[in-house]
Amino acid sequence: MKKGVCLKCGSSDVYHAPNGARLEWRSGRSTFSEATCDTYVCTKCGYFEPYVSLRGDDPKRVDDIKANWKKVGKP
Repeated sequence: MKKGVCLKCGSSDVYHAPNGARLEWRSGRSTFSEATCDTYVCTKCGYFEPYVSLRGDDPKRVDDIKANWKKVGKP
């Protein structure tokens, strides 16, 4: 998607909205964290991908993800 090609249908009708969505998650029993996401959408098939924006965001957010989310793949 970041290269302008839809990963689902192969269309080049991909549009990008920097800071287009907010992601919120629980990082403990009562604490919520949030981050700004860059969003991509294919206007042909509707496929949508958000990416956590790592530029300018508080580094504690990335540390929170690493501490509370499960890593995918091999450790």
